[in-house]
Amino acid sequence: MDKARTNPETTTATSESGPSRAPRPTLRPRPSRAVFRYLSGEILKIFLLTFTCFEVIYGAIVATKAVREYSFDLFMIVPILKSTFAYELYFAIPVALLFATALVFGRLVADQEVAAFRSLGFSNLQLLQAPLVLGLLLCVSCYFINGYLVPDAKKQIGNADQLILNQMQYLGEGWNKKFVLGRRSGNTLLIKYYNKSRLQHLIMYIENPSKLQLKGFEGYEATSFPFVLYARRGEVLEADEGGPGLFLELRDVNIYFDQDLIDKAKPGEPGGNLLNRVRISRMTIPLQPEASDRDKLKYMINPTLMREFDRLERVIANSEDEKEVGKARARLRKANAENQRRLAFSLICLTFPLAVALIALSLNSSNRFTPFFVGVLTSCLIFFPLEEIGATLSFRLGAAWFFLHLGNFALLLLATCLWLRLEKRRPVYWPRRARRALARERTP
Repeated sequence: MDKARTNPETTTATSESGPSRAPRPTLRPRPSRAVFRYLSGEILKIFLLTFTCFEVIYGAIVATKAVREYSFDLFMIVPILKSTFAYELYFAIPVALLFATALVFGRLVADQEVAAFRSLGFSNLQLLQAPLVLGLLLCVSCYFINGYLVPDAKKQIGNADQLILNQMQYLGEGWNKKFVLGRRSGNTLLIKYYNKSRLQHLIMYIENPSKLQLKGFEGYEATSFPFVLYARRGEVLEADEGGPGLFLELRDVNIYFDQDLIDKAKPGEPGGNLLNRVRISRMTIPLQPEASDRDKLKYMINPTLMREFDRLERVIANSEDEKEVGKARARLRKANAENQRRLAFSLICLTFPLAVALIALSLNSSNRFTPFFVGVLTSCLIFFPLEEIGATLSFRLGAAWFFLHLGNFALLLLATCLWLRLEKRRPVYWPRRARRALARERTP
């Protein structure tokens, strides 16, 4: 027999009845496709179920809010839901993968399947192949989702004011309708009866009259709805060809306002805490969607964001105006932060399953829910607070490539410590020379 190093744990002492045969040594098996398919299938099943639950619940919340607060009809909710489902992908995919990996590995440990795999010689790396491969695939997918689908979805959600105006063009006939004219201005319109474009008994709560462009009230801004407008009749008119938005023509208008609030806005003028009224026989209010800030960096897809990088760098290199250069540098810092944030939320598809799987293997609990709760809470409490702290530091100090990945760095550090701890307890495998000698012994 050739000389070979043997595993000291597999040697046995001679019993009274005579020398006993040494047990079969622990051999490291080759990667098993069946085991990989088994683990991947279990993770995928729970991932798809969890992902569907996230999408349905969030979509139901958004639909309910759109109906209650903005009085959207069913056919108006559909485009908002499409954008909502796309917007939620950047968060739903990594969290669903986190839940799936925690549940699967918690069950494997509790049902002693991990112990069975280890008794057959499977290493920790072979057990982690399935979550690592799935995480890598979803990481690449999320990078394109966060760079193309999510920015466009954010832009569509930010353009909800245009959907409200579109709904006013096709009212039909009914009673008691509510519209929020500008989500940021907060002006609310209540219509008691409407028949297509003709309206009766309108009440408008005006939070910001300057944005509504009421003549005679320019420059006044107050809170708690100091302006209330009532009109007996009204009509929705389309703008002239080439003109933006719609017009609301009102007749027999009464405007009620608090004189005391106006006196505070114009110090030095006398006035008391009285309710005043202004009567207007006819007036026209322009209804235009608020500016959606289309130049915001979060609305830009990756190619547009890269072009913005080039433009800002040219401004910094060529401009002699210090003020303009300062604004360009601040915007460039925000652009770098936006790009690194998209990358960070893509990489958690890899760090989340790796960390939670190693937590489950380290706990080795007989309760399948203990690794789930410990892994999910630990991963979320590490990543999301550090991501927020990193975002703040990146805006102030720069170096977004480092600060915005603090959460991923911390998860990788945790996974490394758990990996080293598990590797210290793994069995000693026979070298290749010993396996060949054993094979020759078994050959007749």
